[in-house]
Amino acid sequence: MILADSHCHIAGKGERKNSFFGALAGRAAEVGEQGDGYKIAAGVCLHDSRLWGELSVFDLRREVSKLSAGAAWELCIGLALGFHPRFLDGTEDFPLLERALQSCGASAVGETGLDYSVSIPKELQKKAFLRHLEIAGKLGLPVVLHSVRAHADILDIMESFSCSGGKICGVMLHAARASSEIFKRYEKFGALFSFGERELSNEKIAAAAAALPGGSICFESDSDSFNPGVAARAAGMLADKMGICQEKLLEKSAENIKKFFR
Repeated sequence: MILADSHCHIAGKGERKNSFFGALAGRAAEVGEQGDGYKIAAGVCLHDSRLWGELSVFDLRREVSKLSAGAAWELCIGLALGFHPRFLDGTEDFPLLERALQSCGASAVGETGLDYSVSIPKELQKKAFLRHLEIAGKLGLPVVLHSVRAHADILDIMESFSCSGGKICGVMLHAARASSEIFKRYEKFGALFSFGERELSNEKIAAAAAALPGGSICFESDSDSFNPGVAARAAGMLADKMGICQEKLLEKSAENIKKFFR
């Protein structure tokens, strides 16, 4: 059985952080006890800066290692930290973000990007996005992208950053909603495209997703907890479109999540 969810969240304060990790670990252990050959893969995104001081003393890699010890199943839990573009106010502490990424064993930066559906000034969003790219390049980490009505500007910023010597170590386009032409521009950065039910309900996006190579596709719940059932339904939707087995897509999704959150 494959349980894969490439993009879920942690939100809230204090004990909710602890209960989230506890529930995630407990779910993984529960599934793993059912038999050999299970693969459990999750990408967790934290974008509430109020938690970072607490997370700076939490070592995700150590916790996953303890959970996996002696298990007859495969487990990958990757953590991304970043300032979400919807909640920027100009007071973001980027040195704190860098320290938190290093201290808690994070595997990616984000989610970050641009969201033009909100009133946050575009220039503030662009500056924050560039800072995330700089930190990710310095630490050798990939970036989880959030884009709403902003693909052209995000790609222009990444292309300019790269051309000026900046290092981009991979990107995951969360809630991937774009045309085949836009997907091709992201592919230049080795992009992984993450789809949920919402995205694949759109015929044009589903057709563009079906044309992507399997090595660049994964599935998400975008929920406030590890929810592989929702991601599996998204995989089923695309499998029907592609005329292939749902389990095959889920297997590929788990592999891609593991590679991204290395």
